[in-house]
Amino acid sequence: MNNDDFFDRLKRAIDASLKFHGSTEKAAKAGGRSQHYLDMVLAEKAEPGFFFVAQLASELGISMNYLAGVTNEPFDISSLMPGEGMDEAALGFFDQISSKLRNAALKRGDEPTFHDVLELWHRHDKQLSAYDKFIEWFDIYEVPDIESEGIQLERMGAQSLAARTLGSANLSKMQYALDHVDDSGLKCSLLSSYRDASIGKPVLTEEVLNVRAAGSDQKIELEYLRLLIRVSDGAGTPRILNYSQAFR
Repeated sequence: MNNDDFFDRLKRAIDASLKFHGSTEKAAKAGGRSQHYLDMVLAEKAEPGFFFVAQLASELGISMNYLAGVTNEPFDISSLMPGEGMDEAALGFFDQISSKLRNAALKRGDEPTFHDVLELWHRHDKQLSAYDKFIEWFDIYEVPDIESEGIQLERMGAQSLAARTLGSANLSKMQYALDHVDDSGLKCSLLSSYRDASIGKPVLTEEVLNVRAAGSDQKIELEYLRLLIRVSDGAGTPRILNYSQAFR
């Protein structure tokens, strides 16, 4: 299968979809990107991100194997998610069409996108080591157990949103703020989100944080998007990786 066939199949699937009725605006939104991005991918046959294609295939109800040309049956798949039920030939095809984007994410070391983070997560078997190139953009938390009353910060990235908001990667100050959340509903919601992520599925949410910094009247006020994913470190110990971006 060549690249042109992939773009033709994707376009036909969007046109035939009872959910999108050919609307690239609706399809792009469902895949987590803008209409301009999807229109550019289809018109210019630009390289799409792997996770975007996987999400869009799931929303369209078709298989990644079909888009990659491994099968001519759109629904011939046991799972629609990447890495689960995908033929090796399909994985090879997506390696080919999105390799430039993935390599750029690995090498550049600057602020990643949410798609970068999720793509690396799928591609590298959910290992913490996949993020070595830009680990300073992340905060790492312990996985809360059933008896945990709050979340425990283990490592703070120098470029993480929390560190930039505080002015430094001060782990003790951030932990104090998390331990002294006045709003019981917010504290419960924080713990619940980390427990949800510990099951193994990504948790992407819009958040508002308003807490006190340690030893001062300084308020930590944030409105941001937060992605939580479960990863394993070199010893196989599970951790929760927090990647957040402020609303711009």
